[in-house]
Amino acid sequence: MSKPIQISIPHPCHEDWNKMTPIERGRFCNNCQKAVIDFRAYSDTQLYNYLQQHKGVSICGRVYSSQLNRSIHIPHQPHSRLYLYFLGLSLILVFSSIPNNQIFAQKPVSVLTKKLDQQTQNKESKSHLVVTIKDETFRPVPNAIYTVTRYKQITTSGRTDSTGMFEITDPSPGVYLVNIQAWGLEFSRSLHYTAAYNNHFDIILDDLFGEDLGRIVIMPDASTTNTFITKPQK
Repeated sequence: MSKPIQISIPHPCHEDWNKMTPIERGRFCNNCQKAVIDFRAYSDTQLYNYLQQHKGVSICGRVYSSQLNRSIHIPHQPHSRLYLYFLGLSLILVFSSIPNNQIFAQKPVSVLTKKLDQQTQNKESKSHLVVTIKDETFRPVPNAIYTVTRYKQITTSGRTDSTGMFEITDPSPGVYLVNIQAWGLEFSRSLHYTAAYNNHFDIILDDLFGEDLGRIVIMPDASTTNTFITKPQK
């Protein structure tokens, strides 16, 4: 069985992700002259295999706090029915050969559970509202300028990554105004957020008229990705 891997970042990088150059697997940091891999969409198996293949190599990456300080390993693969059949047959043969022997139960195994650091718990409890900007053909819009405001105060701003995505960390329920600049046009969207965990929403832009295309009301569903297309108000 493969040994688990644990990711720990005692001294996180302070470079601005939004100012880095988008590349295929993440972004390129011009200050450090290194590629920064975006591991947020990786499964545990993908993350484990990548780190094993690059063992001993210095890696820069972006991860969710939920991927830190826990064991990462390849999920256990169940044995085939044929293997279980032969295993059961061997047990029958063993017990048949010693019918007079007494069988004693093993002592319970002591399990030591370590308490997570309170700061780690707080980080993992934070939710992420992930927004992907797409054009009318459902292709991502990278490097679009976005500004998110709530009660006329800027919550976050920057540029979308190579997949047209940006995120709002630990959002509060309420209405957010999303201002987007792309293709020389400006779009405004109203986003109505209700409390949920790690929601992912698509906003579809239509540049046919090159104007504010109206209001989008997004009601999150924790199990799905919601897509909304709006047309100009007449």
